[in-house]
Amino acid sequence: MFFHISKIDLGDKVTLTPRLPDSAVISIEGNQKRICVSTSPLYCFRSITGMRSPRHYEILYEFKDEYDEDDEPLFCFPTLYYTKNKPIKPPDISDFSYNEEHWFIEETEFYKIGYVDMLALINNDFKISTVKKTTTILKDCRGLFEVNDEYNKKVIRYLTSFIDN
Repeated sequence: MFFHISKIDLGDKVTLTPRLPDSAVISIEGNQKRICVSTSPLYCFRSITGMRSPRHYEILYEFKDEYDEDDEPLFCFPTLYYTKNKPIKPPDISDFSYNEEHWFIEETEFYKIGYVDMLALINNDFKISTVKKTTTILKDCRGLFEVNDEYNKKVIRYLTSFIDN
């Protein structure tokens, strides 16, 4: 099973089309259009930031939505998708290996699990919300986003309850 995170809710079932990511470093990664996925949503977050151990606020800023009436940034709960299709492994460059990043280079069908609860995530927990929300949380978001095997296995076990087998 492979996961994909999107700032935008694309619906319960969606066919994604490969594209060149905005953050792609063409000189290193090439210009292959792709859909980036990983074996864990935790690795997706690391891959989105391009850092092995990003700080919580660095993850939040990737999902900055708008500003509230007090000019505080609003962060969306990103949408988590999965597919059971088999992707390819990209060339062994950049951060691909430690994030277990894989690519689909053809249109691929994905199914929505729900929205990643960013409040839980910055407290080193992982929860799925059924409602898309925004939050202004930035206080106390300086901690490191730590991913270890035990935490990752716990997240995958939790997510299996949302997925039709």
